[in-house]
Amino acid sequence: MIYLKDIAEIFSGYAFRERVGAFPTGDTAVVQMKNIDTNDSLQLDGVPRVSIPDLNERQLLRQGDLLLRARGMFHTAALVTRPIERAIAAAPLMVIRLKSSLVHPPYLRWFLNQQATQAKLVKLAAGSHVRTLSKATVEELVIPLPPLDRQGQIAHLADLGDRERTLTMRIAEKNAWLLEKVLVRCAQEAQYGWPPNISE
Repeated sequence: MIYLKDIAEIFSGYAFRERVGAFPTGDTAVVQMKNIDTNDSLQLDGVPRVSIPDLNERQLLRQGDLLLRARGMFHTAALVTRPIERAIAAAPLMVIRLKSSLVHPPYLRWFLNQQATQAKLVKLAAGSHVRTLSKATVEELVIPLPPLDRQGQIAHLADLGDRERTLTMRIAEKNAWLLEKVLVRCAQEAQYGWPPNISE
C-alpha cells in the first residue's frame, strides 16, 4: 500500500476565466470533461484550440497521464493512451502524472474507476450543490501495488470486461431496434388486412 502522492504528481487543469471557444490560430488543444465518454475513454475529435501565451509547459498532456473528473456526481478517470499533440486539460479535470515506474498506468485507471474507490471519492467530495474533489483528498488515496506483471493482468482483464459490456449493450440496442421494426411492420400489415385471418 502507498499514497497516491508518493507515486504521482497531481495538479488541476487550466482554469479558464471564460467559456472555452475555438480559435483558428490556436496552437493548443483543450481537453474538457465532455471529452470523456461513458466508457471513461478520451474522445479528442473536434476539441477546441486556443492560444495561451503564458502557458507552463508542465501542463501539456503526455502519454500515460490520467484525467480525473474532480467535479460532479462521478469521479472516474480517463487515460491518455498514446502520444498526444500539444494539449492541456481544462479545470475541473485533474491531471494525475505518474512519477514512479512501479505503477502501470492502466492499472491505476482501473483502481480509480472501480466501485469501491468511486464510493470513497464520492464521500470525500465537498460541496452542497456541486461536489468537488480537492487535490489534497486525491493525494491521500491509498493505492495497493501488486507486482507489475499482476497489475498488467488486472488492467487487461478489466479492459476485456469493458469491451464485453460495450458489445452486450450494442447487441441489446440492435435487437431492440430490430424488434421495433418487426412490430411496426406487423401493425401496418394488420391495418390493411394482411396477413388474412385463416381461421374464418
